[in-house]
Amino acid sequence: MEVVHHKNVFINSETARSGDGQNLSVLFPPEAFSTHHKDEIMRLTLNSFTMRRNFYAINEHNNTFYDGTAVGNISNIYTITPGDYTAAELATEIGTKVSGTCAFNSKTRKFTITKTLTGANFFWSDRDKDTHEILGGTPDKLFDDSNSGYHVSKFPIQLDSISDVYIKTNLQTSNFISKTENNHLGNTDIFARVPLYEGDSTLAKTNVVKWEDSNDLYSIYIPNHQLSNVVFHLRDDKDRPLPMSDEQAAAHNVNFKMTFKFEILRKKETAPPPLLPYVKDQMDRVDLRTDTTRFR
Repeated sequence: MEVVHHKNVFINSETARSGDGQNLSVLFPPEAFSTHHKDEIMRLTLNSFTMRRNFYAINEHNNTFYDGTAVGNISNIYTITPGDYTAAELATEIGTKVSGTCAFNSKTRKFTITKTLTGANFFWSDRDKDTHEILGGTPDKLFDDSNSGYHVSKFPIQLDSISDVYIKTNLQTSNFISKTENNHLGNTDIFARVPLYEGDSTLAKTNVVKWEDSNDLYSIYIPNHQLSNVVFHLRDDKDRPLPMSDEQAAAHNVNFKMTFKFEILRKKETAPPPLLPYVKDQMDRVDLRTDTTRFR
């Protein structure tokens, strides 16, 4: 295939009249985005993505946990105030919320909560939330408990539970994703995965997510002969909307920018094979054994 036409497309959700900042519908004018030859196909490639990180690392998806005698049997609800924290700051916040103390061990990266719970109570969280990732436990039991009122994280704690932003689309992709059922691969409407943080082992938060690619990593081949209405969605690792409020969207405080390369490709025309010498019939053949004139 050879590229016979290309153009750049710049999309800014902030200027869109429809959408909420995470769901954007774009109308492509068909006269500018269509093919005119039966052997042509369109390709759309993501070259860059920029978004202000207008949501907190600790948010509605990972800030609530409970204590009780069994999972689902709630004695107390604890809600961490949404925000961006260092490990020490998060330990202080947790200690305040549980009306006890919480210490962070920088060597093991674990929390220790000091609080005597009532009777057989223990800490747990919702299975469809990410609080256990933050506190370093499992949803059914967040800490290794002791009879003396010490509750220690089972695993290293985290300061965030979202590592990537996924761009999804209504265009037909040829991409696959691992499914939870039997770990099989299945078709997906994911167009691209954008890392939220680039190589930052300290988990320091940046206010702008920037991603650029010159290797055409994310492309979609469009079998239709024209583009029309294309929808883009932003989702987190667990296919949830990013944790931003409706008020932010109404104030145009949620937006993203993308640059695409639009191309029209056409099958290369191959030259016919060279013609071989053709003999009409046996009379055209020359018998070198009888044609002695060739050797005089």
